[in-house]
Amino acid sequence: MTTSRTPLGSGAGSIEAEPVGTSSPSILRAESAAASPNPTRIYISSPMSTRGTDLYMRRLEQIERHFPGSVLIEPRLEFDSQHDWLRRRVEVLRSTNALVFFEDESNFIGRGVVTDVDAAQALQLPVWFVCGEGDFLPDGRFYIYIVPDGLWNEYAQVSYRHEARQ
Repeated sequence: MTTSRTPLGSGAGSIEAEPVGTSSPSILRAESAAASPNPTRIYISSPMSTRGTDLYMRRLEQIERHFPGSVLIEPRLEFDSQHDWLRRRVEVLRSTNALVFFEDESNFIGRGVVTDVDAAQALQLPVWFVCGEGDFLPDGRFYIYIVPDGLWNEYAQVSYRHEARQ
């Protein structure tokens, strides 16, 4: 499934680990520029534990309202297995215009979500985080903290700051 991609924003993106202090976990800082909130194809990244839950359905509805007319690419429907995700994830991301992710009800994201965010930023795609209140925060307004000795599904947490409601 290869389609052409129409970039909606500019900006070089990467995730850089930077120490926060001697007892703090590393921070992954989102550095790429945020684009206009009107992408055509949006890749949705979420913890596997949220799929099929009320939280997941609420987030999908919020994303559809925030990006009207967009096609949502859901990994749970796009990939047959973890192996398929590992093999085709970058190809699928290249066919999108942005990535939107959210955390589970315990405020964690898994290693798969971090991997998706990292890949999207390497492709210079705009990345948006849907925080607990349902606000959409672009790159630069959130930070991903890797949890020391975190499990696959409790690998990281997201910290953010509100400057203005989106």
